[in-house]
This record gives sequence, C-alpha cells and structure tokens, in this order.
Amino acid sequence: MDVPGDRKGELFYYMHQQMVARYDMERLSVDLNRVEKLENWRVPISDGYFSKLTSNNSGRAWGTRQDDSLMKDFRRTDFGLEFIDITVMEIWMSRLMDAIHQGYMINRNGDRVPLSDNVTTGKLGIEILGDAFEADASLSPNALFYGDLHNLGHLMIAFTHDNDGAHKEEIGVMGDSATAMRDPVFYRWHKFVDGIFQEYKMTQPPYTLEDLSLPNVVVDKVGVLRDNQLNQLTTGWNLREFEASRGLDFNAPNPVMLRITHLDHAPFNYHIQVTNSGAAPKKVTVRIFIAPKHNVRGLEMSFMEQRLLWSEMDKFTETLKPGKNQIVRASKDSSITNPNEFTFRDLGPRPPPAADGSAPPPANNEFNFCGCGWPEHLLLPRGKPEGMTYQLFVMLTDYEKDKVEEPKGPRKCANAVSFCGILDAKYPDKRPMGFPFDRRPPPILNNEMVTSVADYASLGNISLTDITITFLNNQLKK
Repeated sequence: MDVPGDRKGELFYYMHQQMVARYDMERLSVDLNRVEKLENWRVPISDGYFSKLTSNNSGRAWGTRQDDSLMKDFRRTDFGLEFIDITVMEIWMSRLMDAIHQGYMINRNGDRVPLSDNVTTGKLGIEILGDAFEADASLSPNALFYGDLHNLGHLMIAFTHDNDGAHKEEIGVMGDSATAMRDPVFYRWHKFVDGIFQEYKMTQPPYTLEDLSLPNVVVDKVGVLRDNQLNQLTTGWNLREFEASRGLDFNAPNPVMLRITHLDHAPFNYHIQVTNSGAAPKKVTVRIFIAPKHNVRGLEMSFMEQRLLWSEMDKFTETLKPGKNQIVRASKDSSITNPNEFTFRDLGPRPPPAADGSAPPPANNEFNFCGCGWPEHLLLPRGKPEGMTYQLFVMLTDYEKDKVEEPKGPRKCANAVSFCGILDAKYPDKRPMGFPFDRRPPPILNNEMVTSVADYASLGNISLTDITITFLNNQLKK
C-alpha cells in the first residue's frame, strides 16, 4: 500500500508464526497432530483442495488441486511473470540457510550485511531476513541472489493443476492473500517458512537472567474470570449478519444480507495481583501468552516442544504504585485483535477522481491498514467439549527498556498492534517480537536447569497458571 511500515520484515515473520501456532492449537483441540511443513517440493502434496469459489474478475471458478498433486516448474505466460524452476527455489532456500549459519547476507555490492537480533542501531537480523524471504525487492539486501521464495512458493502451489497454461485454468486460492488461508496447504507452507526463521532464531544467544527478570516486582497471583468462574473459559458458535452486496456480485439491485456462523468466546477479564517493593511507582509492560499444556499424546510438553505454540494474547503498559497492585484487563482490549465492526465492516464507496481528472487516491488505505489483525471473536482457541488445559503465561518487563519514541497526539489504527504495528508510528515495543519465546531458553536459570516454561516462573515477575477452555458446541450466550 506504499505505507512504510516499521519492522516490516519482522512483522511478516511474527504474524505468520502466530498463525501457525494458532492452527496447531486448533488441530490439537480435535486430537490431530501438529501440521507438517512442506519442505520437500519433489513429493506429492497429499491433500487436495476445491474451494468452490468463483472469481469476480473472470466469472470462472478458482483453480483446484487434486490429492497427491506435484509442484511443477512454472511455465505460464499470461501473468507477466518469468518462468520459475523448482531447482531455483531450492537454490534460494540454500542461500538463505547459508546466510543464517554464516551470520551475514551479501548485498548487491558484495558487502556483508550482519544478521543479529542483538543490535542497538539499524535493523534486527530477523527483519533483514524477513525482507529477503518475503521478498520486497526494494528492501531485500540482494533480491536477485536470494530470490522471492515466499511469494513464488505460493504461486507454484497455486498452479500445480495447470503450471504451463495448457488447460487455461484459473489460479488456485494460494495465489491470492485474500483466499490463501482457506487452503490447508497454506499452513504447511508457512510451517516451512517459519522453520527457516526458527533456524535463524536458534543461532541467537539465549536471553540472560537480566533480560528475563525485573527487580522489585513480584507477580503474586494471576487468574481469568468469566461470569464469576475462575480460570474456566468457554467457546461456542455465534451468528452474525452483514450486508455484502458491495463485496460480492449478485447482480441484484437490493441489499444482500449474509448470515454466517463463526467461533466465538464468552468475554472474560484477566486479574493480576502484583507487588512493587520499590519506593517509587514503576511503569511496566504486561505480556500475556497461552499455550496448550499437553501434546497430542496427552503428555506435558517440554520447553522446546511447547515453545512455538505460545500464542500472544495481549500486551499493554501499566504503572505500579509502591506496594500491592490489582490489574484488571478485559479480553476485548487485546493487542492482537480488531473489533468486530472492522472485521465485518461494509466496504465504503470508492473516492471520486480528482478535480483535474487524475486517478483518485488509493481507496480505503487507512481502513485496509486498520482492518489488519486477528478477529476479536477468534481471540481464544476452540478447546474441547470435555475441557482442554492451557497454560496462561504472564510476564512483566521494564517499560524503560521496552519503550520506543512515539509521536505526540492520537495515533491512527492502534488496534492489533502486536501483529500489525501502527500506521503512523514505530512498533511500540523495543524487544524482539515473541519475546521471551523467540529464542531457546538459557540452560541454567537461578542455578536450576531449564526444561519447561515452569522454570521461567521461578522468576518473581513471571507467573504460570493452568486454565481450562471448554467448547460448548452450541450457540454462545454472550
């Protein structure tokens, strides 16, 4: 959208990592294994997909993929793209892996571009890697050398059914960001994408005790409260109607109302009791995550098995007065979600041409950015009818170490900032996205080996609490 986004490459990594984490949570809630990454492009893709969607641009059905389809070299001339070979994709992947383990990329001038997240000026390594992987030709250190692996991977998958245009078939849904998440292979592809990013994250040094702790601040107790029920959350179905004639072509002059059924949750509040033993008020960042406690076999997960399942739920600042503090935070105020009025908002009319006859300004640029984020009704994962145990992780960090320079005055589009950033400001957190789960843990913490996330909770500023999410499988009363 020609909007310069702060930490754009890192946001690409983090939002998709969180999407895959959530998808794995949903799979575990119905007793399926976590999704397997699509890393071998020479073997058939087992799951086919038939979207049954029609493309308004052509009036024809989106392309389909049969079970056990093979990815093939791209040889179409009707999309204005050069031919793409799977071999070239594999070379790009090898070059990215080499850069990760060498600790630097090579730019167009042959200079080294260091990859590290421990930088005080310039770009974090994860941001540089994201810019090269996505890839943004204007931001990648060397787009010709490292290629465009993510985007062209989507394209290759989207044309498995007609790679050379011999059958004049339409592109599959993986070729459009508006439809790609419908296809199960999206999550297999992004598990591969995240695997490359995680390969980089594993080269970064673990956080130290100083990074993880916060002197004079102790989290005494944490709980979630719904209808006076402690640590018992519920999900179910909800109905919503919205007018869709602007977004879908029904060739009808009258309004078209659609009714959809979607997952939802009963609203709840976080309650956090904190003691500030310092003599002065202390401003902190409150970081909240959840993850399933058990794997698909019903066993409690180790730190590394559970690490990529931690889903960010909220992040906000709070000023602690000396002594006891009670923090109450509503689920609807989450830093990852967008209100339902954005999720289901009608598309507004296009702006008129300028007075001099030139093209109108880009339609709804601000709304397009503001519409970014996780839908509010999907904040919680499904859970199970019999109840599913999750762990609620709450961490308080020093705002003085987290803060960034922010412009004065109101900010546009400050919803879902954790996944989307802010339209006219820097990303409001100096720490790497996903902190503290974006790296492997230190081997020793407080003279004890770190084997599970519970070992992080030995620090006073961190709390770990078991909660239960029960899926009611009926219409939810809110």
